[in-house]
Amino acid sequence: IRDGKLLVDGQPYFIWGSYTQDLQEVDWDYLRSSGYNTVLSYTNGNASAFGSDGADPAQSDFHPIRRFMDGAAAHQMKVMLNLKDMYNASLTRDMSRFHCDDQCITNLITALVAEFKSHSALLGYYLSDEIHGNL
Repeated sequence: IRDGKLLVDGQPYFIWGSYTQDLQEVDWDYLRSSGYNTVLSYTNGNASAFGSDGADPAQSDFHPIRRFMDGAAAHQMKVMLNLKDMYNASLTRDMSRFHCDDQCITNLITALVAEFKSHSALLGYYLSDEIHGNL
């Protein structure tokens, strides 16, 4: 951000975006041909993105998230990577199937950020939505 403007690759960037779930190739094509340049997926921030029941989410290879990020990059789109549900009470309950406590969730967020911080599709992180005061 410079002089109050968001820049991507040194050029002003106006977000024309959409919230999404899992996308198929035809969906990416439709969004891009409709002029969208940015997506935020609620799916890539929930527990299903980190493995199956009983798996250690901290050992995730983030395959569903990588597939989503790579799909965006292939269509010259940017992603607001969803982290909000990872520390939200709803995901904490969902993460309980992995026996993932607060430290585990912290480790998972750290690993996820490290994995994708240099991905060409990353625009930023979606951190909060109606956050509760107890977080």
